[in-house]
Amino acid sequence: MVKFKTIRGARVLQQIDETSIEDLRQNIEQGFPKTTKRQYATDPVHIVSMKMQPFTQTGDLKIDASAKSGEKVYNPEIIFNNVEFSKEDTDSNITFVGSDNEEYNITPINLANKNVKVKCNCMDFRWRFAVWNSNDDSLIGNPPPPYRKKTDRAPANPQRVPGVCKHLIKTISALRDAGMVTG
Repeated sequence: MVKFKTIRGARVLQQIDETSIEDLRQNIEQGFPKTTKRQYATDPVHIVSMKMQPFTQTGDLKIDASAKSGEKVYNPEIIFNNVEFSKEDTDSNITFVGSDNEEYNITPINLANKNVKVKCNCMDFRWRFAVWNSNDDSLIGNPPPPYRKKTDRAPANPQRVPGVCKHLIKTISALRDAGMVTG
């Protein structure tokens, strides 16, 4: 993707590598190889609801989920770019009802090569990944203020990798089970 960046008042082209959900997942596996949480702790997470908001003009699909973890409910969000919408339902398409109560048909989204932006309101995502996802241009919205250490504990994300929390991982799993995503 090519993006414009302003440097000293001049617009300059900047090449930005797009990020797929698989890139973000690989980052957490490489950045946190000894963890027993996150990608290994998704079983207790339950996706309670999912709202799909299609943007056919731009080729984007926004997923707003509600994920219950224990007694708490979190709101993972995913925006897929370059989604292939179709006017007709075919054997190779997936049909879903959008947030506007209209039916939409898409080619299943290949996770390995679709660009995404993500967000979750859980503390793991906020303090461990949001800033780094923002730097990676894979964050929905603005990053939270930077964390200011109050103890001498190790940093939450020492390798500064963008990534995903267990609620986003479980949302992707639910989308895979529904046949909307592959890979």
